[in-house]
Amino acid sequence: MKALVTGGAGFLGSHLVERLVSEGIETICFVRPEDDLRWIEALDIQLIYGDCTDKESIRPALDDPPDLIFHLAGIANAESDDIYHRVNAGGTKNIVELCRERSITLKRFVLSSSASVMGPSSGGPPLAEGDDFNPTTEYGRSKVAAEGYVRELEGHFPWTILRLGLIYGPRATHGFFPVFRMAARGFLPLTGKMNGNMLHVDDAARCLLHVARHEAAIDRTYLVGEESPASLDEIVDEIVSSVGKRVVRLTIPLPLLYPVALALQVVGRLRGRVPLLDLRRLDDMRHRDWLIDSSLIRKETGFTPEIDLETGIRQSVKWYREAGWIR
Repeated sequence: MKALVTGGAGFLGSHLVERLVSEGIETICFVRPEDDLRWIEALDIQLIYGDCTDKESIRPALDDPPDLIFHLAGIANAESDDIYHRVNAGGTKNIVELCRERSITLKRFVLSSSASVMGPSSGGPPLAEGDDFNPTTEYGRSKVAAEGYVRELEGHFPWTILRLGLIYGPRATHGFFPVFRMAARGFLPLTGKMNGNMLHVDDAARCLLHVARHEAAIDRTYLVGEESPASLDEIVDEIVSSVGKRVVRLTIPLPLLYPVALALQVVGRLRGRVPLLDLRRLDDMRHRDWLIDSSLIRKETGFTPEIDLETGIRQSVKWYREAGWIR
């Protein structure tokens, strides 16, 4: 069995690559020349360099066709809306087109998508796979487009799309990591309210391989997250408890952050960096409920996340400390 992983050097990708190698699956990682390989460089894998936005650079990764393709390459924090579509949608289109052009016989093509394609649940019941797309960001809209390209594979070879919840865990430098870092420093400014379904990165990686092997998951799309949603207050309480320090919390009204977000956005563009907070992220914070229903994947394939929020956050704090990322 041979697997190709795009984005294999990334947060989720590196965890998946570790799992594939540990199970004796021959693994090829398609990575960019500038990628940080520290999580995978010691593993018994083959590296192929390129960029999913450059169709020609993908060809060598398919010269010796794999049995499985895990398409994880993408961008979650971009400097402009155009980049989201060029990387997330355009990159997916490129690899899908090459697979079709070469008539590759795959056992499965698995796309790592995002629950953000569903948009907020807005106080209603958790959203399910059959509900309409309602993304609130260009990131979410780019993932909708990426899913569309994968569905074009139907009739050519089997695919599975996973709309993953809020992924956290060791090696994450985005998402909730700034909350871990600020809590460890003893001062935690917070704003907004949120209810959502978290997903530990180990469970996400396990799910990717699980559906790739499961016949019931052929040509199916699944939402994946912990069964019980967590509020921002619950997540923060767990982080503060796990950090084990006295933490001063400061609640900042959302409207007061708009001039701050605008300033950070302007400075970020001048420096060519993506700020921690900008107007797009702030607008997203206006929506409180991001609830998803993960019962379909459990019913059809038997997959259930194994790492609960308390265990996952404590494990994350331990890892961040050992890595020297927090004190």
